[in-house]
Amino acid sequence: MKAIIARIALGAALALGAATPVPAADAMKGGGMMMTHCPGGYVLNAVAGSGESGCATPRGGNGVIFLALKVTGEPAGAMQPAHIHRGKCGSNGPVVLPLKPVVNGMSATTIPMAKWSMYNHGGFYINIHESAKNIPHVVSCANITAMGGHGAM
Repeated sequence: MKAIIARIALGAALALGAATPVPAADAMKGGGMMMTHCPGGYVLNAVAGSGESGCATPRGGNGVIFLALKVTGEPAGAMQPAHIHRGKCGSNGPVVLPLKPVVNGMSATTIPMAKWSMYNHGGFYINIHESAKNIPHVVSCANITAMGGHGAM
């Protein structure tokens, strides 16, 4: 089992290493958001000029998904709550699954495959909040969209 978890973690780390910012001239900007290229993952767009953007990358196998969040522009040492919500970015939908908090720009949550399959078809999104004390202030968001073969290793 440890070897399986290590393989999943390595796959996610490799995928996160592949996430590279798009040059500013090619970036999609609007409402304080900047697009980031996320191979095999979901773009975490900065919200309301927060400057916090990155990738949410699911990788998995053997009945689990390892959801890794990698964010740049976050305050050093901050612990930022993250959740999967029902709806789409900006809709203020209910939390359906808490994720591990983002600390130093990183978060990793293991999700059972059966549960992940309820979320990865669209109609859900990932929010990163400023802090536990300021949950209403969202700093980054990614819509979870259906992606064929997504998350398989």
